[in-house]
Amino acid sequence: MLNMRHRTYTAAGAILASGAILVVLGLVRSATPETLAGVVLCISAQMLACMRIIYRWVTDTSVVRAALLGSKQRHDEEAAKHAAGLIALTAETERVRQEGIAGARRRDAALAVERAQLEAAFEEKRAALISQAIETGVQLERSGALEVAADRARVIVPFPAQPADYERARGRGRDVIP
Repeated sequence: MLNMRHRTYTAAGAILASGAILVVLGLVRSATPETLAGVVLCISAQMLACMRIIYRWVTDTSVVRAALLGSKQRHDEEAAKHAAGLIALTAETERVRQEGIAGARRRDAALAVERAQLEAAFEEKRAALISQAIETGVQLERSGALEVAADRARVIVPFPAQPADYERARGRGRDVIP
């Protein structure tokens, strides 16, 4: 079965052949109308063949289809690589997140142990200081150093004497102290 392209070329060939026959017949008989009709048919057949060639040249998409197919294959390959990379990135991100969580838990546990040790050491030092303070207080009490003697009740730094008219100036607020 012939496709459209072959049919067109067959029709153009038949028209060209009939035009050539008319040209030869017109030249043999010296008939100008037959010769002219044969030339017109030959030109028409050539135009039909040329138009079919131009149509095929304009509408031929085989090169573009091949380029599109290649580009589609490259796109599919890139999409597969991207998907694989995305899966790997997600797995790596999850691994790093889990490591961070585990590290935070280890750090919290170490800090809790260290805090307990510091609190125990603080309580130990505090107890020792309280014990030492109580012992010192008891020793001072036994030695009599905490008793207030009458001669010890003296004034170390005496306040300066107040002027006689100090109360008067303070009470009114108008008088000036000399």
